[in-house]
Parts: sequence; C-alpha cells; structure tokens
Amino acid sequence: MHKYIGTPRPHQVRALKKAWPHKEFAFFHAMRSGKTYTAINLAAARYEKGQINGLVIVCPSPIKNVWTRELEQWSPIDISSFVVTAGCKKKFERWLDSLDAKSLPVMVLGIEALSQGQAHLMAHDFLKKFQCMSVIDESTGIKNDKSGRTKKCYDIGGLSEYRLILTGTPVTQGLHDLYAQMRFLNSNILDCKSYFVFRNRYCIMGGFQGKKVLGYQFEDDLMNKIGDRIDQVTKKEAMPNLPPNDYDSLTVDLTREQLAAIKTLKDEMVAVQGDSELTVSTIMEQLTRYQQIIGGNFPFDDGAGGYEVEPIRGVNPKLSALLSYLDGADVGTK
Repeated sequence: MHKYIGTPRPHQVRALKKAWPHKEFAFFHAMRSGKTYTAINLAAARYEKGQINGLVIVCPSPIKNVWTRELEQWSPIDISSFVVTAGCKKKFERWLDSLDAKSLPVMVLGIEALSQGQAHLMAHDFLKKFQCMSVIDESTGIKNDKSGRTKKCYDIGGLSEYRLILTGTPVTQGLHDLYAQMRFLNSNILDCKSYFVFRNRYCIMGGFQGKKVLGYQFEDDLMNKIGDRIDQVTKKEAMPNLPPNDYDSLTVDLTREQLAAIKTLKDEMVAVQGDSELTVSTIMEQLTRYQQIIGGNFPFDDGAGGYEVEPIRGVNPKLSALLSYLDGADVGTK
C-alpha cells in the first residue's frame, strides 16, 4: 500500500485512483488545490510498482525550484533531482554517471529551454537511459501546436512510458487549446490527425479570413473522448480542504546579458551595452543598479551627470515569469 507524507485531500485520492490505470492523464486542478503533490505521489507509486525508474518534469522556468522543494518535502521515496540550467551539460553527464538504483532520478527543466540550447538533447539522453514518466506542468504553455517547444514536448512524450499534464485552467475554457495538450498525452485520444482536423470539427470559425474562433460545437463528443483521461477540480470543490492562503516567490534565471552586466559592474564598477556605458562610485549606487538590471533595464550615463534607461537586449525573465504565472491563473483572478 502506498504511503503518503502528509494527508492527501479527498480530491487528490480520487485523482490518483482515476489516473492509475492509464498511461496518459491530465490533472485540470484549480490553483492551490495541490496538483503538484498529487503528481509526485503518482510518480512515486509507479516507481514503487516498477513501472518507471525515471521522472522528467517540464515546467515554466520560474517554478523549477518550486518543484525541487516540493519533491524534497512530499516525496515518500528517495529521489535524486537535477535542475537544468544554461551551460550545465557536463554537470548533467556527471550526475547521470553518479546515479544508482536506490533512488528515483528526476530531471527538471524549464519549458523555455526547449526553444534553444541543449536541454532537448539532454532530455533525450535521460529518456533513453530510463523508463520514464514525463510531466508537463502548466501545460497551456504547449497549446500552440506550431511552436518548436511544443513539438519537442511531443518528442519527449513519445519517448516516455507514462505522460501527465497539469494545469489550473478549467477544460471548459478555450477548447481549441486542448489539441496540443492531448496530443502530448496520446495522439489517438482525440482521433484527429492534425490541429486543422480538430479545429474544423469542434470550432466555429469566423472573423477576418475565418481565422477567429467564435465558438464551439459537438462539445459533448469532445468531452466523451477525453473524459476518462482527465480529472477536474474547481476551486469551489477544493475550498473546504484548501490550506490557508499564502504567497510564494517565483525564481527566475538571469540572461547572459544581465549576468555579464552585473559581473562587470561588481568587478570593475562599470558596465557596457552597445554604445551605452554605466559607471558607479558607491556600493549603494551599485546595488540600485543591480535591481534595475535584474528588472530588465540597463541604466546608462546621459553625459550630463544623470542617467537614462533602455531595455536590456533579449528576453526579460521577470516579465516572462509573470506572463507564465498569469497564463495559469484562474479566469477572473488575473
């Protein structure tokens, strides 16, 4: 019998029992209803039964450390986790070589990393070495069937023995977003060979050039197809068992441009972006400029004793984290 750390809530036990017979499943559970805890226990139970010996977590980069913290707190089995960061391939290879059969190896990577770099190849190496369950957290992040990272998630799913998606967005909102998420789980669930077949069957199109989704049709048919592969929990349903409201922090990885600016400002009290130069003379001023750089802005000398500000080139990790968080937030709470 599976042993839990902590006491699972009734909806979590129900979700685990419903997911257990299937190789692919979806937890459409409202925010703060504990879907991470449920996913951890599903993976642990599969490991205990010899169904898997590896776990891959793909999630928004700001919550990678949330996953490792939750795994350490709630996993009833021994785990060895590795969080993928920029330039970590050699460290990852050493970790792979150091693993033994006494714990479940867990690879955690940010979904943004699948857009470029070696994260996808590292996931390939991991999936070929172990029999894995792969989890896509905040799975609305792969709702775009055409994006490169969605296609790489399809690839990860194809190499996995078990697949699980998690999102706090109810299935009844934006039904056209379901296609890519279900395809990751198993392309046969929807019985649609492409997104266009799915869209033409279930979406009512209109607007300019007929490219806007105006509504949906045959919803009962769609729900019947996915009904045994999903578990839905609304906030109202989970409310009696929700813990007191608290606020967690999101951790972001700085870009190379931000790290370079901070390093040179620390070492040399000067930083450069293109033709713009920033100099500081005191520690307090230096700390203020750190905050601006971390926020995605580069302050530079205006030549008249003051400062101007321009965006740092590339993505803004804090804004990306905010948008990812909002994408998974309940409608009406944003």
